[in-house]
Amino acid sequence: DHLGGLREELYEEFLSSIQETDYTTPALRTIPEEEGPSYWYYTRFEEGESYPRYCRARAAPNQLYPPPVNPDWDQKVTNSNNESVLAPLLPREEIYLDVPAIARNKTYLAVGAIAISPNQKYLAYSLDEKGGETCQLYVKHIESGEEWVLQTMVDGEVNVLEGDGSLVWNAESNALYYVTMDDAHRPYRLYRRQIFDGDGNWIAIEDQKEDDALLLEEKDELFNLRISKTFDSKYLMVRSSSKESSEVHYIDLRPNEGSAGNEEQQLELVCIAKRQPKVLYRVTHLGGYWLVQTNIGGLPNFSLKACPVGEAGMDNWKDVVSIFDNDALIPVFYGGHERSLDGVTVFKPTTENASPSPLAYGVITGREDGMPRVWILEFNEDQSMDTNAASPLTVSQMTRLEFDENAYDVGIGGNRDPSLPYVVISYDSLVTPPSHIAIPLSNPVDLNARRVLKEKEVPGYQKEFYACKRTTVMSRDGKTEIPVSLVYHRNVLEEGNHGPIP
Repeated sequence: DHLGGLREELYEEFLSSIQETDYTTPALRTIPEEEGPSYWYYTRFEEGESYPRYCRARAAPNQLYPPPVNPDWDQKVTNSNNESVLAPLLPREEIYLDVPAIARNKTYLAVGAIAISPNQKYLAYSLDEKGGETCQLYVKHIESGEEWVLQTMVDGEVNVLEGDGSLVWNAESNALYYVTMDDAHRPYRLYRRQIFDGDGNWIAIEDQKEDDALLLEEKDELFNLRISKTFDSKYLMVRSSSKESSEVHYIDLRPNEGSAGNEEQQLELVCIAKRQPKVLYRVTHLGGYWLVQTNIGGLPNFSLKACPVGEAGMDNWKDVVSIFDNDALIPVFYGGHERSLDGVTVFKPTTENASPSPLAYGVITGREDGMPRVWILEFNEDQSMDTNAASPLTVSQMTRLEFDENAYDVGIGGNRDPSLPYVVISYDSLVTPPSHIAIPLSNPVDLNARRVLKEKEVPGYQKEFYACKRTTVMSRDGKTEIPVSLVYHRNVLEEGNHGPIP
């Protein structure tokens, strides 16, 4: 093999630019102090391992930003079992899912969903252990390490429960929602299973008093069923979708918030809007409203609309408009070619000091001018709004995030808690390695108020030697400006040294 040496040389060169032992940016998830501790969640990678380890560390009271990491986090230490392991990244680190240990002696393993219970005591996760894209479902008590596998019983025979891998906890941390697949591997049935009794004991399959509740069956073979939870954890969202149409149902997981009760009182799914041909939509929750992203009307991109929770039907969807321009009601995203809407994440900080504070913040991802963009919107409720013209949910401030570089990629980062006063975004460019930056929601324009939480280390790379720039070149027919991104060594092509940048 005359290319064997070259292949090995190239492989080693590529590998030399990758830091194999690494970690993701710690993300905070808080719960009320009387319910238990809050935690920083992150993932660790170790050189030579094919799978990551999922970790967490207890957060200090009133801690908002990640604490400094252990300077020896990438060094080996001996644990209480006399094993050589990586030193903790943060104090009181716990490994709540050790995937390399699970993968030992297995020919194949893929991790599906990983869901921490609302009380942060349990982990629900799914594994594909055969490569058939069918997952087995597991539950683990994090502190004790005790584990259970979900099972089914048919005609007295016990089998391992298999599904598409998705898992969502109820609000009380004692039941799970999951989806099973048909013979064509199409996710189509949504179930709810009670897994712990009133005393917190695991309910074995032999002790189940009733079958799992079948909440929805998608009978149209063109549609797949997907489940998720709103970012504020209030609603279970169930989306049936094909390539050209979608329909969303929901269950209120906290219907009696602030009073006694649980979601068992409202297990019936509620449809937000019946499916229509050529109409796609997805929703998220904001202070009693549904924020609806949709292409209704044959739009080339998604528009942003809203309606009160409980008002079903597409006729109730009204444009979300800006009110900082008093001359006209301008939809913030109207679905045209100029600006695309990809996603919405809603934050309601509990430490908000702004006066008056907005109802909530919306972090929007999309594209504009051919570039990935992130906008931060301040939402308020205007009850004087003519609801025939627009939604009472309005935008009082809309800020597009800007950066020192003008050629970059940006998107939403790892965020686990809507009550924090900042959003973590992911950022990189042709010269800046992937980074995670905390942007204060109440002051997103102040570059000095931003915090770089982590920048990926690239061995041997010196960022200060390089620069990048975005420019345009006119097409040959003289009608179209074509965007071009340039990356260059500062000593070779820099304004003032060797003439202007083209």
